[in-house]
Amino acid sequence: MYLSKVEFVRSRWQRMVEVLSQVDKNLFYEHQMIWDLLPQDATAKRDFMYRRTDEGDLPFYYLLSEREPEVKVDYLSCSSRLYEPKLETGDSLQFSLRANAVKTLWHPKEIKQRKRVGLLKSDELHDWLLAQGEKGGFQLQSESLVVENTQIHEVIKPDDPNCRTFTSVDLQGKLQVTDAEVFTREVLFKGLGRSKAFGCGLLLVRRV
Repeated sequence: MYLSKVEFVRSRWQRMVEVLSQVDKNLFYEHQMIWDLLPQDATAKRDFMYRRTDEGDLPFYYLLSEREPEVKVDYLSCSSRLYEPKLETGDSLQFSLRANAVKTLWHPKEIKQRKRVGLLKSDELHDWLLAQGEKGGFQLQSESLVVENTQIHEVIKPDDPNCRTFTSVDLQGKLQVTDAEVFTREVLFKGLGRSKAFGCGLLLVRRV
């Protein structure tokens, strides 16, 4: 796996502004911009997650991918390194996560009819993280959880009249690793929640 930092090139200001305008209107273009950084492979399925970070006057992205990125445009730069976490059971970590956490509602009369609803309340998200930890090799330190920055996103694919919407929230806090192998394989490498192709799911961690 590769962990990369993708940034806009200030000297290409005009083109950068055009791209950001598209990205801010429709998340599909952001998704496509990130996917275009990876080597072309017509048979490859999505094998990456990313997280947009808005700090300062320009956003940047953290990108986790199986393939090493290759910048093909002049308005982006990318620095990459192999991502090989060295964790042990019992380690304490600070985490940051942009999550599309959902619950599934089933229609009482239609067995096959279901609806996914985004979780936005702090208590719901707390319980969701606890459940993720039980199967993902970590234990949330409940008192540390901070929930902020609720957003509604729109994804419209070209030549498709349907508009997909989903919600995301930013979660920060502390956790303890209870199974280092499972945590690395299932959480760090695969992410948490849904909408991983659109900027959600990538768990960023650092040691406490």
